[in-house]
This record gives sequence, structure tokens and C-alpha cells, in this order.
Amino acid sequence: MLNEKLSIIKQNLLSYKKPLKEMNVNNNDILVFDIEACAIKNHTEMLTYSIAVMNCNESSDIMYWTNNVSEFMDYLLNLEVKNVKLYAHNCSYDIKPFILDFTSRYDTKQRLPLLVEKDFVNIIDDVTIPVKMESKDRGKLGLYEYDLRVKDNIFYSLTIQSDICRISFLDSYKILPMSLKNACKGFLNLELSKDGLDYNKERSLEDELTLEEYSYIYDDVYGLKYLIQLCCINGFEANGKHI
Repeated sequence: MLNEKLSIIKQNLLSYKKPLKEMNVNNNDILVFDIEACAIKNHTEMLTYSIAVMNCNESSDIMYWTNNVSEFMDYLLNLEVKNVKLYAHNCSYDIKPFILDFTSRYDTKQRLPLLVEKDFVNIIDDVTIPVKMESKDRGKLGLYEYDLRVKDNIFYSLTIQSDICRISFLDSYKILPMSLKNACKGFLNLELSKDGLDYNKERSLEDELTLEEYSYIYDDVYGLKYLIQLCCINGFEANGKHI
């Protein structure tokens, strides 16, 4: 069913792509996201050129999109709901642009995560995040405090508290430790297309993505949306029990 549905969507893919600002989020909604980036300036910097999001609580399969990290963070920080969770699969680079943008533009404080060894705050090569270290108290975050959980350079979670919303970034790979393609095939019988992006291509934010590139990006958030629905919202049957 999901394969047939995806095939129909691909016939008119751009009608399933909307600006990020048009996404509606309710309290306790779960979002999935995928970002794409490339090296620029002789591999001295990374540029995020695509951020795609789907809402797992929506019945539609609309992909909300932006290529602006600050726009994405401001959208989340201005949500008028108390809680929202966001999953990406196998977070490595995915979380770095957001925490760097957040810490550079806001008067932020970091709670010292219990999983972090020593005073580890360096989550991107050669870039140290400026932080004001707070206590080890695992209680409620204050306004614009954040809680970054990292151990052995492996990302576990990032929680940010805005004026209203508690925003939690999580890694679905910790739930399903396999490639997204294999997880979709094994749990959903969903066949995702082959990678359609050139990771060696240097891009700018003014570059237009091709339909093939949008198609690959769409596949990732489409597949992850239904995996998270299965694992975190609807549950599934295993050994005669509903999990």
C-alpha cells in the first residue's frame, strides 16, 4: 500500500511540497526531518541546502521544506504548543546546524548532561559551542536553556525550551539501528529509491534542486514518517503482544 501510494505521489510530486511556514503543529505532535548538506569553500565549511519535514500526526503526506536553518529554528521556537518531538535517522551532521544557530543567536544556557563526559560541548569538528554551564539538575529547563546528550561523540538527544514549547530532537537510529532503506523494507515492505544526490557537488542556497533530487529527499521523510508512526504512535504486534 505504501509503495503504491508513493508511486502516485511521485506523479505530481511538487504538489506535495509546501513551504515550512504552512505546516500546522499541535501539542505533542511528532515530526520527522531530513537535512542535506555539502562542503563549500574548499571543504572548509558545510552548507545546509535542504531541510525537509513531515508531521507524523497529519493524514496528508505533505513535505514541508526550507533551505534556511534560522527559519527552521525560528519556526520551532515560535510554536504555540507545549511539546513537540522531531526525529531524524542516524543523526550526525543533522543536529549540528540547529544547535550552532540556536547558540549563536540567543542568550542560551546549557544544562550539563549526565551522559556527557567531562565538559564536552564540541559537537562539530573544530567548532566549540559557547555555553554557560548550569548545574547537573535534570529538572525543568529554564527559558532558552538546552540539554544536549552526547557520549563518545554519539548524539542521543537535544532538548530546547522556548517561551512556550519544549522541543526535543531525537535519533530514530537508536530505535531501529539499521539504514533507513533497510528499516523501511523490513518493517514496512516499502522500497525507497536509490540515492539521487551528488554529495561532491558544491552548491549555494540560490541553486534550484532538480525533481530527481526532491524525489530522493521526499522518500527519506516519507519512509521515516511511517516508521515513526509504527514504532512510536501506532505500535505493532510482536510475539502475540502489541508493542
